[in-house]
Amino acid sequence: MNSYKFQKNFCDVKQANSSSQGVGITKSFLIALSIYMLADSFLWNGFNSIIYPKGAKALVPADQLSLVMGITAFVGVMIGTATGIISGTISDRATFKMGRRRPFMILGAVMAAASLMLVRYAQDFTLLFVGFVLLQISENIATGAYFGLLPDLVPTEKTGLASGVISLFQFIGSLLGFVGIGYLVGTGYTDLAIVSASAVVLGAMLLTVFAIKEHPISREDQNPRGEGIVDSLRKLPKDLLVLTSSRFFALLGTNVLNFFSLYYVSDVLGAQNPEFLVAALGAAVLIVAMLSGIPAGLFSDRVGRKRLTVLSCILGAVAMVVMAFASSVLGLIAAGSILGACMGIFMTTSLALSSDLSPPGMGGATMGISNFAMGGSQAVSSGIAGLILQLTQDIPGSGKGYRPVFLFAAFCFVVSIAIVLRVKERIQQPKPL
Repeated sequence: MNSYKFQKNFCDVKQANSSSQGVGITKSFLIALSIYMLADSFLWNGFNSIIYPKGAKALVPADQLSLVMGITAFVGVMIGTATGIISGTISDRATFKMGRRRPFMILGAVMAAASLMLVRYAQDFTLLFVGFVLLQISENIATGAYFGLLPDLVPTEKTGLASGVISLFQFIGSLLGFVGIGYLVGTGYTDLAIVSASAVVLGAMLLTVFAIKEHPISREDQNPRGEGIVDSLRKLPKDLLVLTSSRFFALLGTNVLNFFSLYYVSDVLGAQNPEFLVAALGAAVLIVAMLSGIPAGLFSDRVGRKRLTVLSCILGAVAMVVMAFASSVLGLIAAGSILGACMGIFMTTSLALSSDLSPPGMGGATMGISNFAMGGSQAVSSGIAGLILQLTQDIPGSGKGYRPVFLFAAFCFVVSIAIVLRVKERIQQPKPL
């Protein structure tokens, strides 16, 4: 079976899937396609922000906590990111009767629920860390394959809309995870919080598995050139790697204060209730992001992805400069709202552009590489921010080091713009069959 025949057969499958949904992608299909991203965001926002730090604080000496958290977070995220790339690439050639992606989602979701139970019963930090790593591996097995559904099933002219809905569900999941898990843990119901996260992941997986229909590929089409994972990754277009680099810097700009926002509003702005202000800022960012994602996706289907991606990075740079010189709560909330628009547009259009660049039959590998930017930026952002704070906190006029951090974030958005302008965007029309 030669490569041309494999690609033609894959395109025939994609055409059949697109046609089966009707001329326009239906609302029920978009919900089924997006619901697992809500569950994934619910899980990680609650786990990374609340469950894991709370467990580590109870098991690690206070003078070692920051170092241990930084190292383990970096190791866990990088293992998870690599797993997502491997899972997506393997799923591209899977020949299961129920399709290529859904079996990996079933395996990953079940493993994730089991990993959460391990975290629940951890009596020392070693076991807690093992549970964290297993959760990273498990959930990235599921999402590595899941993201391949977008280029598999959605025609190019509707990718912006579908990406907007996926981003909307992602932000909703983040908000629900932050509020729901935070409330349960804060009121002493940590066990219920862990069970809830497991139930949300398993429920979303089941909905996706039963509502989304895939067409399997035959064994003779499985691997036309006997290629391994590395060989498959080498076939990905250069523009995808350029886009991934651009995504990395933009997401680095949004993530630099993840672990320091509470200290910033307390030590620099002097907020009397810093927890409330951080929650209000997070809500402002997420609400504006939710409102901007779908319109950006629809507009990108008409005018292209790259222009809006550049616009989102400009908004991100402006937001960070405003934050750098904000002296009041109102200024901070205004900057957060601008950052929310940046995130809503960027997450939608860059995801759609990644899907557009996917070669036929390689959606899993494509999206796995693209999502490396998210995991990689999360892994290094706190370390960079901490280093800048350490080096500049005693400089007069630096706002205890936070002003240089914000300006560094603005610079990251500028770098992202310079890189994404090099991407050769494909014409917005259905891929040739």
